[in-house]
Amino acid sequence: MEISCPADCGYLGSAQTHPPALVRRQQERDLAFVMAMREGLSERESDLYWAVLMFIAGVRSDPLIELIDADLVEGAASLAATYETANRGLIYEHRPQSLAAQRLVRDLKAFLAQLVADADASAARNLERDAPVVLRHVEQGAREARKAVDEGLATAIEMIGRVVTAAGRGQEARAGEPPVGPPRSMLVLP
Repeated sequence: MEISCPADCGYLGSAQTHPPALVRRQQERDLAFVMAMREGLSERESDLYWAVLMFIAGVRSDPLIELIDADLVEGAASLAATYETANRGLIYEHRPQSLAAQRLVRDLKAFLAQLVADADASAARNLERDAPVVLRHVEQGAREARKAVDEGLATAIEMIGRVVTAAGRGQEARAGEPPVGPPRSMLVLP
């Protein structure tokens, strides 16, 4: 049975503040996974990392072609390779094989291009230099998550989505206060 509680209900507030142990363990596992993927990134790269994760969490799969971790691995790897090649002065687009990965790359590339277009010249160069590093971290994290899926744990895409959603709820709950925590609404570059 479900009861509709008003927003100021003490029991509802307590349940949201202190989730059951199973939910808490899942949240801790998800956050540990996302933070392990971030390890080794500079502050500037970390900002871009959170922006990319927010983008990935917002990706809506085609019902006929679902985005899975293998597509995330392939898409991140091919886009990272494209940026690495461009940073060496060559223009060559590395293309993933799967259709879902191709769509992810197309959309993520447009998202990153918009960030570059909105940044000043120095920040744009930094974004283009940092993008392959961040994408390689996402690729490696998604590879690691594929191993965890074999053990019955969640996929990388599910974990990323839950962490970004929880961070967004946390920022909504602190309305009127400055946002605290890793995910930010947009990049802040020097």
